Amino acid sequence: MEDALDLSFVGAGGYSSELDDSDRKKKREYDSLAELKTNRDKHGRKAPSKRTAWEERDTEEGRARRFHLLALNAYDRHKLLVNTYFMGKKGIEYFGRPTERDRTDRDVIQQQHRFVWNDADDKLAEENWEVRLAKRYCDKLYKEYCISDLSNYRQSHNSVGLRWRLEREVLDGKGQFVCGERRCQVADNLTTWEVNFGYSEQGERKNALVKLRLCPSCATKLNYHHKRKQIRVNKGKQAARKRKQANQPDETNHKKRRDDLDTEGDSKTEKLGCEVEGAKGEVADAGSSIWTGPSKVMADKTKEDDFDEYLEDMFL
Repeated sequence: MEDALDLSFVGAGGYSSELDDSDRKKKREYDSLAELKTNRDKHGRKAPSKRTAWEERDTEEGRARRFHLLALNAYDRHKLLVNTYFMGKKGIEYFGRPTERDRTDRDVIQQQHRFVWNDADDKLAEENWEVRLAKRYCDKLYKEYCISDLSNYRQSHNSVGLRWRLEREVLDGKGQFVCGERRCQVADNLTTWEVNFGYSEQGERKNALVKLRLCPSCATKLNYHHKRKQIRVNKGKQAARKRKQANQPDETNHKKRRDDLDTEGDSKTEKLGCEVEGAKGEVADAGSSIWTGPSKVMADKTKEDDFDEYLEDMFL
């Protein structure tokens, strides 16, 4: 073992690097510092200064802002500039368009609505678009029965709110087959009530006679202060009327059919009698004319005779 070679002095077979990792890191830091000091990049080109970089940034920002401003109209551009100015002022609100006078279609309809339209309102609708819009909305409502709001029925004047039905409510049977109170869904033992609805509209006091279909509980609320008129139907008279209407078409059609047959028979008899009498008269005339004298010979007409007759007919 004494003859064994000592290879510790051999630098890993001669493949060792001249610079270790710490030396490489120091070299990179030195190169970057040298680049900053000389103000040049790694390719030897001179790097721009901070002032140049800020100027380039301002140019790009101005180009983008100019494109944005040109895309706006005059009013939006003015509003943006004023708001940008106010951003640097404390205690000043942003500039905006006044919205106090803005109105939607719903606001117009609520303002120009009429519960019952008359001829004067129809003439006004032809001149004013707001009234015409409200009338078009009211024409789509169904005015056979009303929908009521009985939430304030305990007040001294028995305040009741009424409105006409919508198409969706008509399809669902609300107000006719279901209780007409807007929150009630009872469909049994409904009664019909006739209400003289007094309301204030367009600064005037008006009245309208409407019908309601209510359940017993809602009917009690409706008549809390004074009783309204209930529309009752006599079942006996109604059944007799239905039977009469069911039988009347058959009797009428039978009578009409019988009258038509009689009239047709009379007309045929009269026509046949007229034909027989006409035939007899022609035979009698022919028989008597044979013995009255010689037979008449019809002379041929010339073109001049035909032309004279044509002129006479034309100047008559």
